[in-house]
Amino acid sequence: SASGTGALALSGQSSAVVVSMGTGTAFLWASPDGIRHLCGSGIGGGTLSGLSELITGVHQYALIRKLCQDGDLSQIDLTIGDMSKGKVGTLPPEATAANFAKLAEDATSADKMRGLVNLVLQAIGTMSVLACRTCGTNTVVLTGALTMLPPAHETFELFTQLYGVEYIIPENATFATAIGAALYSMRRDG
Repeated sequence: SASGTGALALSGQSSAVVVSMGTGTAFLWASPDGIRHLCGSGIGGGTLSGLSELITGVHQYALIRKLCQDGDLSQIDLTIGDMSKGKVGTLPPEATAANFAKLAEDATSADKMRGLVNLVLQAIGTMSVLACRTCGTNTVVLTGALTMLPPAHETFELFTQLYGVEYIIPENATFATAIGAALYSMRRDG
């Protein structure tokens, strides 16, 4: 209830799929009728931290953020453009065909970090599209610490182009659950 309430309040939406990206990821349907948990995934910040430690030796979120912004995905991911001269159907050349399928021998730690961030955000993006289809909406409000990753806007912009889903990252998205807890408590008590 707190995550959904906070996401709607911060985004100004009356209803939306809410994606709370924490250690794992929760997918909610939030509307005037209430908040309903749709599903959850173990893929989230914990996944990013663990894989980052394994692959680059870095596990602190601040360092992950800093490192990923300098990475080059062309050193890591196979794209539609790598396999075709242009679009394939509605898929643009920059769309990922396979995460980590083009890992270059000389890929830097920053490149690998960017690939890891892309992998996690794309997995969450794919699940959010499916949640939208289930709920009959095209609006997603993203919350949690992963919204602060530099590639987040770019990644979800591509999902908008591919699937027509609007992704909203509200100001203070990292505090959505705390804000929602206060609002929800005031509504119940008031």
